[in-house]
Amino acid sequence: MAVRADQPRNGVRQGRSLPRGHRGPTYLLVRLGLAVVAGLVALVVLPGLAGAASNGSWSVFPTTAAGQQPRPYFQPLLAPGSNYPDSVTIVNQTTSPITFKLYAADAFNAASGAFALNPPTAPQHGVGSWVHLSVSQVTVPGRSEALVPFTINPPADATPGFHVGGIVAEQTTGTITKAGAIHFNVVQAVGTRVYARIIGPLHPSLAVTGVSVQTQTSVGTQFGGGARTEVRYTITNTGNVPLTPTVAVSVSPLLGSGPKPVTKKLLQLLPANRVTVTVPFGSVVPFGSLGAHVRVTAPGVVATGNGSSVVVPWGIVGIVVLVVAGLVFWRRRRRQRAQPDGEAEPEAPPREPASSASHS
Repeated sequence: MAVRADQPRNGVRQGRSLPRGHRGPTYLLVRLGLAVVAGLVALVVLPGLAGAASNGSWSVFPTTAAGQQPRPYFQPLLAPGSNYPDSVTIVNQTTSPITFKLYAADAFNAASGAFALNPPTAPQHGVGSWVHLSVSQVTVPGRSEALVPFTINPPADATPGFHVGGIVAEQTTGTITKAGAIHFNVVQAVGTRVYARIIGPLHPSLAVTGVSVQTQTSVGTQFGGGARTEVRYTITNTGNVPLTPTVAVSVSPLLGSGPKPVTKKLLQLLPANRVTVTVPFGSVVPFGSLGAHVRVTAPGVVATGNGSSVVVPWGIVGIVVLVVAGLVFWRRRRRQRAQPDGEAEPEAPPREPASSASHS
């Protein structure tokens, strides 16, 4: 079994070989996948713990120094303009050597709310530009690991709070997949998260905007029946701390009580990111109007938002119009029938002509 090298080689410390059956720190594993298809790159963490990442063939995680507890991710506390050294470990769990492209990237929330990283070709403005890896490519022998040193250098004007990104190990050769006459080159990547905190005050804050009530009406709805109802809203992390919000959404008709509120815990929302969520409520009797209330909570944060929608039961309105029109017509006919046929209104007496006075 090989032992750790005393000196780095090409900026990379060659780690020990792994015993057969070893799959890395499985107690922290979380899958993270990247696919390159027709030149499009997307990297998204699947739901799970924000720990060391693995795709079953290789894993990436913070290097554990002697006497140090394993870290699920990097979380350095930095001063603007400082220089923070660390190391990332790449474990090849296969029996063949794999060559990896290494890069750092800024993190963001995908449309689904999942944690995601920018592709290497995208501009990096935060952690993706602060991290400087000792090498951009490394080959790890089968069933071995490599330790890659790097530094984090935040600029002098870095703002207080958390800046989130990741360090990615991407295979340099993909797997050709055929779908009919089309061939796809699927490239996998595994990354570990970096939660870099710049010294200064923390301001957890959330905002709820764009609350709307959407209904799908039917013939029954036009006559006072229920309508399939959805509430849509947007949550924005307006602070400088990653937050995992819990959201309670309720719907209230104009009359009576609405369905039971829906409570859901969302995925972690990064600073300056937003996610739009749609909550289905099934069939709700609107009674002409539906109101929605959204309440979001996180440690030290409460935010609310409201919205409404008018649902006109045109079938009932039509019936009311016909009934009113019928009543008006009936009253007029009744008045006409109350007057005897042939009866004429008395004529006014003729006026006598005015006499003219004679003067002699």
